This record gives sequence, C-alpha cells and structure tokens, in this order.
Amino acid sequence: MFGSRYRRGPSLPLAFQAGSPDDPSRRAGIEADASTEKEGGEVTGGSAPKRKGSQFERDVVAYLREHGFPEAERAYGAGRPEDVGDIANVTGICCEVKNHARLELAQWVDEAERERINTRQPFGVVIAKRRGKGAAQSYVVMTLESFTRLVTP
Repeated sequence: MFGSRYRRGPSLPLAFQAGSPDDPSRRAGIEADASTEKEGGEVTGGSAPKRKGSQFERDVVAYLREHGFPEAERAYGAGRPEDVGDIANVTGICCEVKNHARLELAQWVDEAERERINTRQPFGVVIAKRRGKGAAQSYVVMTLESFTRLVTP
C-alpha cells in the first residue's frame, strides 16, 4: 500500500522472538512482569484497568444524556492538580466515576469533594460501578451533609 519504503523487515528468527524457549531474556533469567498478568492470562495492571474505567465513564455519560443531561460529557485531564472530576456539564454536580474491584468510599468521596471545590459546584458525588451491573445500577455516593443540602428546600 505504501510502497517498499514502508515494508517491515524480515521477522526475527524463532530463537530471538519474545517468549520462545530460546528467547535471550529468558536465558538471562529475566521474567515477565508478574504484576501485569496472572496465570491464565488475566490482566491485573497496565492499560486494561484504564480501558475499563474509560468505558465505564462513556457508559455513565450515555446514561446521563438519555436521562435528562443532554450536555453531559467526559472531562479529560484527570490527575491534574486542579482536577475537575470525570464528567462535565451535569449542572450543580461534580461527578467522580470509579470502576474498581474494591470500594474505597472514604477516599473517593474526599476526592469528589476536592474536585467539587475546584469546579465551584454545590455538590460532589462518586458514581461507583457495581460488579456485573450496568451504569444504571451504579452506586451514587455523597456525604450526609451534601445529601441534606440537596434535599432540603
């Protein structure tokens, strides 16, 4: 398609391909990073959790758009000192979205509160995915103080 200029060179001999019995890194005693792959190929770190988190954010945005928040969108730039949450354009609410195996509510609510202050919104919430459930069945968590301000006329 791009002509011979962009063709890949010949593949490496089997002895030099990663993972083969004769792979030089295996002979040197270098092992694969055990934190990223468990026995059976299950991924425990790296980009798979990030992909799952990003997909859940997209699912939450789609749900919010279908249920009264047509301007909802992902807020990019997580991890900045002035983080503003994961979902933008939900009037009055700063949303922090989490898709983790373990619920760490105290830490997440504190994070949502910091981001609420950064965005100058009256409420901060955590939207936490439930295992095996869709976005509509997620938990929404906030402090009791925030809840009483929300429901008090």
